[in-house]
Amino acid sequence: MGKRLTLFLIVSLMLSTCIAQEHDLEYGKKSDFTESSETLQSTSSKPNKIFKDPKLRILEEKRQKWEHNYISLGFLNSNLSQNDFPKLKSNYGVSFNIGRTYYLHKPIAGLLRFGIDVTWCDLNYTNYRIKHITYWGTNKYQYHQGEFSMHIGPSITIRPIGALNVHGYFRYAPSFSALYANDTFYGNYATFFVGGAAISYGIVGVGIEARFGNCRYKELDSDSEVKNPSFKKTKHIGWNAYITFRF
Repeated sequence: MGKRLTLFLIVSLMLSTCIAQEHDLEYGKKSDFTESSETLQSTSSKPNKIFKDPKLRILEEKRQKWEHNYISLGFLNSNLSQNDFPKLKSNYGVSFNIGRTYYLHKPIAGLLRFGIDVTWCDLNYTNYRIKHITYWGTNKYQYHQGEFSMHIGPSITIRPIGALNVHGYFRYAPSFSALYANDTFYGNYATFFVGGAAISYGIVGVGIEARFGNCRYKELDSDSEVKNPSFKKTKHIGWNAYITFRF
């Protein structure tokens, strides 16, 4: 698991660097940094000219732009605890979400804003592999867990320099959680909470978040009122390392 996470983070950072460099090159072509810097020096005593020069105006607008929308792709690791059963650790997991940050005010000192994050769609899948050893032999089987949720919660965004962004958040995440185990489907409403932070440059960045909550599963493909007691109470706790795109 550690090797997979390390590989994921390395690939994410390499991809982030490549996209950021490409973004900088395109940004430089459009704004012509050489000419803009020379013009800024020559007009330093006349600041109003920055708004008259189209190239300088575009440069200034991009510096002041705050990205609202986000899309994230992640590597999910989770633990599952059930009644009278040992804790299960996930084999692997993936996540995808899309949402928007609604800022509550104009930038404070040009570098700080508070907002409300709304994740319209969060999809994730987690695989658990179980090895059951008995006197008669060893049985191997898998659990498949999937969730759909929406998030909402406060956030803070800091732009310390240029296009560098640091985004922190804590969200309430009501979810529908489904579990397939032993040829049976289980599912129910689940209460989750998500908190984390991401750092990005321009449109691309990386982040990590904690995810925890609980669910009372019941059989979905049976009309019987009797529910499997082993899935009566289930707790989930884990983390998600992800690459994010803000625009």
